[in-house]
Amino acid sequence: MDDSLQFDSRRLAHLFDADDPEAVLWQQEEFEAILQHQLDARLDTDIHPGASVTSSRAAPLRQTFREVLCNPQTSLASIELVKKFSKEQMSTRLGLPYDVAAVLYYASIGAALVHMNKRISSLDETSLRTGFDWLLALPWIDEPIRELARQSVARLKAT
Repeated sequence: MDDSLQFDSRRLAHLFDADDPEAVLWQQEEFEAILQHQLDARLDTDIHPGASVTSSRAAPLRQTFREVLCNPQTSLASIELVKKFSKEQMSTRLGLPYDVAAVLYYASIGAALVHMNKRISSLDETSLRTGFDWLLALPWIDEPIRELARQSVARLKAT
């Protein structure tokens, strides 16, 4: 029998136990690809019109996450949708990996701060700086998100 096809059933069951806090669903080596995939996805792939989006604001859902976060012309409503989505993802084990969701969360806060000079978070300045510094330390984020984090830190220093 081919050894590559043998599985430890206990480990496999552990992997699919969403309620088990010890289950490792993602490896850190996968985060870069997952983040890139999410950044290239349109908002309407993951954010569905409902109570938080009216028909007059549905057009921004055709933007990608990257466009919302990196385009200075994006709407505050779109940035807030990304923030809300990422915060929800941070609280579930069945969505994005926590670290990827946290990147989107801090990037959305940074996008509002950098592009619109708006604070969309109740986090204090120290917590925001810690989050942006964490982003800058990640080896797997791309340059546009890294630059957004740099500008966010600079904007915090200017206030």
